[in-house]
Amino acid sequence: MQRRKHRNPAKTRGLVFDLKRLLEVRGVTNNHTFLTKAGISRDVATNLLQGYAGGLKWEQIEQLCVALNCGPSHLFRWMGDGSDLPANHELRKLVRPDTVLNVQERLNNLSPEEAERLIGGE
Repeated sequence: MQRRKHRNPAKTRGLVFDLKRLLEVRGVTNNHTFLTKAGISRDVATNLLQGYAGGLKWEQIEQLCVALNCGPSHLFRWMGDGSDLPANHELRKLVRPDTVLNVQERLNNLSPEEAERLIGGE
């Protein structure tokens, strides 16, 4: 039996499926377990985590969105700075930074006074 070759998801520009980044933003530490608990099969979860979204079904997109409390557009990212798109193009909304903001790390670096102001303690 011959295995299908997957297209290399490592793109430098254009629209890409970016589930791993969203899982990181949501603080998910065990990606496979999270996805299988959301109703995604292990094989599909593995493919999705490797960036292969070909053949993704509407039902699976819905499962991901419900589990991650997001909309379908959050599952995608525009690689590049968007300068290759017209200024008012909707895809510009999908331009996201390469790194994920670590909120816990940022909170740990606040002074107690800054943290209290942030959470409304004053």
